[in-house]
Amino acid sequence: MDREGAVNRLIRESEDLPERCAVRFRTKSGVCIPMDMKGNPRIEMASIRGFFVEGYHVINHCCYTIQIKMERGREMKLNKHMLSLLVMIALLCCSLNGFAAHGEKKSEKKAILLVAFGTSVPEARKVFDRIDEQTRKAFSDVEIRWAFTSKIIRAKLAKEGKMMDSPEMALSRLMNDGYTHVAVLSLQTIPGEEFHELYQNAQLFGQMAGGFEKILVARPLLSSAKDMEIVAGTLMKNIPGRKPEDAVIFMGHGTGHHPADAIYLAMNQVFQEIDPRAFVRTVEGNLTIETLLSKLKQLKIKKVYLVPMMSVAGDHAKNDMAGDEPDSWKSILTRNGYQCESILKGTADYPEIVEVWLDHLRTVLTHF
Repeated sequence: MDREGAVNRLIRESEDLPERCAVRFRTKSGVCIPMDMKGNPRIEMASIRGFFVEGYHVINHCCYTIQIKMERGREMKLNKHMLSLLVMIALLCCSLNGFAAHGEKKSEKKAILLVAFGTSVPEARKVFDRIDEQTRKAFSDVEIRWAFTSKIIRAKLAKEGKMMDSPEMALSRLMNDGYTHVAVLSLQTIPGEEFHELYQNAQLFGQMAGGFEKILVARPLLSSAKDMEIVAGTLMKNIPGRKPEDAVIFMGHGTGHHPADAIYLAMNQVFQEIDPRAFVRTVEGNLTIETLLSKLKQLKIKKVYLVPMMSVAGDHAKNDMAGDEPDSWKSILTRNGYQCESILKGTADYPEIVEVWLDHLRTVLTHF
């Protein structure tokens, strides 16, 4: 027996309903479905389906109440059996619409969501414009949207009248707009804490009934030995004016509580194999700038180039690396007798490095 037949059977077999009554399923928004139970034992399923199509998106977080009204004002006592019956009818009606919706073949709509930490530095924001342009050129037939993970950055931009979504809000909008296949590209440098939070939340969106058919998260920048070699080679070729005896220190963000921090150690080794005067140090984590001072002295370095190894030359690059504050890298090195020169260009400033991210995105899109 199909579900429509089951609903009708439940109505016919009920001994507790009076001869003529009206049952209404009411939502918090006040929308009702009238159903004439005994006067006309056949429920008009089309009208019920029409209601639940309207209420489908709120069905998981909208409470339904059941009202029973008697003709001629007669009172009626509701027992447990009747309440169970009415609840079953409501659930079966929901199921009819739900199964009908899931049975329909949706037309495939692909989208790409570019996710970055974000920046409030105007010059650095131009880098995202270039990433956007390069991505749209590579995937001209796919919808492309953006999200920033930093709540602080989003709040700062909102005060300037620039509204940016969080990844979760951006995914909600894509789902509401009917996109079926979504590729999320993380513009983080390493698969650290932020990347795993993004991955976890994207997977939860993928589990929602009636939502995306498929959602996949592309790997961040440094995800393989090949990625590291391309990034290191590109950065080393873009230090104008550097002489062989000069040192280069690349600033990574770092983390003191995630195993992915070890990637910076691996990246330091990659640079060392290219040039023994090239190093990686981090703002946070174990590879602090202080751990490098004795090595610089040993190599008799006189001049140091400071280069951010972050997607954009934002607050960390401008202040923690090249700022005039006493605890900036520039100040620490200057106090120790080194001449410093800063290059305020992030990794995403270089099209060759952006292509590494886009290659990760291409890998994901082959699974759609």
